[in-house]
Amino acid sequence: MGFVERLVNMVGLYGRYVRAIAYPLPLSAFHRFVPISFGSWQFVVSCIAVVLTAVAGWVAYRRKLFGMTFGLCMFVLFLIVPIVFFTKVGRFPFTERGLFVP
Repeated sequence: MGFVERLVNMVGLYGRYVRAIAYPLPLSAFHRFVPISFGSWQFVVSCIAVVLTAVAGWVAYRRKLFGMTFGLCMFVLFLIVPIVFFTKVGRFPFTERGLFVP
């Protein structure tokens, strides 16, 4: 997979991780990975999720809600770290183990 394909899949996996936090069922140790294309609906929805997260962080910072700003930063950091490094277990890049943060 090339660099551009990895970036597109990282944005797409952000959306999957957010959905897995909101609705974690069905739990599975192995998730089938289908590469996400640039124009797919998963990519578009994930881009919207990234933009909404950034806007929520900006609004919280501007209104001096530092607790919410800190919480959003931690949320994004703990989601981005498994995605950016694209850690995978075998051939499965999306794993729920990245969601279990102590």
